[in-house]
Amino acid sequence: MNWIRTDDLLARYNAGERNFAGIFLEGSEMAGVDLSGIDLSDSDLGEIYMEDVNFTGANFCSSRIGQAGLIRCILRDADLTRTNMGFAHLSRSDLTNAKLVDAYLSGADMVETNLTESDLTRADLEGANMKRSIYYNTIMPDGSIRTTNKYLNKENKSLVQPIKTPSEEGLGSGITIPRRLVCSRCGAIGTKPNINDI
Repeated sequence: MNWIRTDDLLARYNAGERNFAGIFLEGSEMAGVDLSGIDLSDSDLGEIYMEDVNFTGANFCSSRIGQAGLIRCILRDADLTRTNMGFAHLSRSDLTNAKLVDAYLSGADMVETNLTESDLTRADLEGANMKRSIYYNTIMPDGSIRTTNKYLNKENKSLVQPIKTPSEEGLGSGITIPRRLVCSRCGAIGTKPNINDI
């Protein structure tokens, strides 16, 4: 496994390189950068703190992200198959259409994440904090499709609290729900959620 510092990775990425498979990322933090399409498969992100990073279409297959911070990151269309994210901090991140098949998410902080059309087949969610997460056509670990906001673990304890209307409870910085999904006036539930300005 090749060690690489965050500033070196950013310099090489900005020069056009995308394949960083099998690296150990060394550094303290990254914020507000664009790493869309990067290949970090079979890599180790250590305990690096990342905030507002764009990972759209990134490849994290079989990587270790455990205990790293991915706060308000964009992970749309990212491949997180077999990724170890145990106890990772993923709060308020956008995982729309992300592939999380066989991912290990035990104990992860996933508060207010957008899981629209993501695939969680066989993912381990034991002990994950998924309060106020957004579900729309989400494939759950047991293969069922969820468009609601309540998912029960083996002990029949709720991992996800039902989404309240914006008038009842704010959904956190940067997250908005279209009026037809959770109407602030009548509470009607309908169309697809979005995350803006993450």
